Amino acid sequence: MALEQLSKQGSAGCQVIGLHTTATASGAATRTLLPEESGGIFFWDAADGVAYTLPAPVVGMQFRFICTVTITSNAASVTTDAATTFLQGMIWQGTAASATMEVQSADGSSDVTMSMNGTTTGGVESTDVTFTCITATQWQVTGGVMGSGTLATPFA
Repeated sequence: MALEQLSKQGSAGCQVIGLHTTATASGAATRTLLPEESGGIFFWDAADGVAYTLPAPVVGMQFRFICTVTITSNAASVTTDAATTFLQGMIWQGTAASATMEVQSADGSSDVTMSMNGTTTGGVESTDVTFTCITATQWQVTGGVMGSGTLATPFA
């Protein structure tokens, strides 16, 4: 599959008219993402959870995840491709009921999974996080996670 590239030809940069980002339903309880799906939006769209696995890291790849239903069993998760590929960064985590907000962070040296249970670790509808590859062994995580009850980190 040939890819079309945009480039900066002058000081004005380039313009994209009608850019459309692909949004994809999970289609299964587990799904391994492909490198060519970088730039897409993926849904946690099953109340019994969806587990995504990121592809091998290539700097610049990016995947966005949105929770369209609240998780009621299992987990909504994203895991790196290997035990030597780590998550770093921070997310805002909050509860709608009490307007509580916290910052949760991934340490960049041991965390390989973000897993939300639908309550304390997040996974309530409207959760929205992005994973951007920044090195050959690290993904930067940003976004907002909705939870309920006493909040706890989704990173492990």
